[in-house]
Amino acid sequence: MPINDILRIISTKRDKSALTKDDIALFVKSVKDGVADDSQISALLMACFINGLNDEETLCLTQELANSGSKLSWKDFMSVDKHSTGGVGDKTTIALLPVLSTYRFVVPKMAGRRLSYTGGTIEKIELIPGYNTKLSMSDFVKQVEKIGIGLISQTEEIAPVEGVFYKIRNHTSTVESGQLILSSIASKKLAVGSNFIIFDIKSGAGSLFSDYNTSKEFADNICKVMRKFDKKVSYIISDMNQPLGRCVGNRLELWEALNFLHNRKPYSLDRLIYNIFANSYKAYHDSFDEDEISNIYANLFKGAKTVSKAIEWVKNQGGDPKYVENPDYLLDGLEKIEISATKSGYVHSMDVKKIGWLGHYLSDNFDGGIVFRVSIGDRIDKGDALAYIYGRKVDQLKGNDKLISYIDIKDLSCEKRELILESKIL
Repeated sequence: MPINDILRIISTKRDKSALTKDDIALFVKSVKDGVADDSQISALLMACFINGLNDEETLCLTQELANSGSKLSWKDFMSVDKHSTGGVGDKTTIALLPVLSTYRFVVPKMAGRRLSYTGGTIEKIELIPGYNTKLSMSDFVKQVEKIGIGLISQTEEIAPVEGVFYKIRNHTSTVESGQLILSSIASKKLAVGSNFIIFDIKSGAGSLFSDYNTSKEFADNICKVMRKFDKKVSYIISDMNQPLGRCVGNRLELWEALNFLHNRKPYSLDRLIYNIFANSYKAYHDSFDEDEISNIYANLFKGAKTVSKAIEWVKNQGGDPKYVENPDYLLDGLEKIEISATKSGYVHSMDVKKIGWLGHYLSDNFDGGIVFRVSIGDRIDKGDALAYIYGRKVDQLKGNDKLISYIDIKDLSCEKRELILESKIL
């Protein structure tokens, strides 16, 4: 592809004109073939970020990214794929997959690494010693067909150009573009090939979408795109004005996700996973009896069935199953310090993005994280524990009041927040 074509495509979007289907196909091919360099890719992504993409451009980009590598198919299975738009404390995937698979759903899952202040599923699951996130496509397919579950990182075989875009967006401040997010998510879902796809769209201060209307618009748009490719779809809009669950930080989040399979706690994680399960059940069974679905869901946890499925999954990918059998092994060698309230009152809000960045800092430098003892709406007294910070040699953080400043405590009472704002099958 001549350099002039690459520059023409960049300048077209820079000058606020629409790209044609051929323009998009040419540029994606130039990235796949190694013709376009990082500076040119960055320039186009920034132009798209600033000037936006119309519906036709977004649809074309989604299709070309999906077609840039191999595409899987699960036609004979009740296959389910889930995607979250990212959130602080969001360890849902690791807890969810064994639940779905225990019911006999087939769940092939390709997950990403952290993006901006939000956490990454792959960094968490890799904390299980031996766990292999880089299965070949053939081994991945064989495992999913055999045991009904698999979790790998993005590979060069599945939507490889999207992988290039993903990395560059994270380094060029072009993450928060609705159209680029949509094409990124949808292209990978199309390539992985599940028949039913559910989107967990976060809404709030810790989300890419700060208010409900923006989240709803994105949910409608991505489902509209997926339906054009004949996919069954559903979306859940969930609140992200506080961390999901109690833990933030890779090691602590993995611990919480694996503990969930034993005890269905914390409640907020249970509510989200139940809604994902319920929508998946409804999509394949055309049954909307909530009592029936709730009973089926509860039975999945009896006799440690979800734990057994997780052990089978982790062992098949080379991981040490003892961390599933007893997640407390993940806490070996960690110290903790208490973060106490400096005044009495009610928790009104949390600076979720700053909490996310702090979680990264604790993960990267202390192999630790945060366990919260409070959530929005809770009444606390001066001296009560707001949270515990865990880590190796974490005592050097004593006296650091950063986390306290991220939790807003006021005298007036405050209502607790609903996690599930909307849940819909299309």
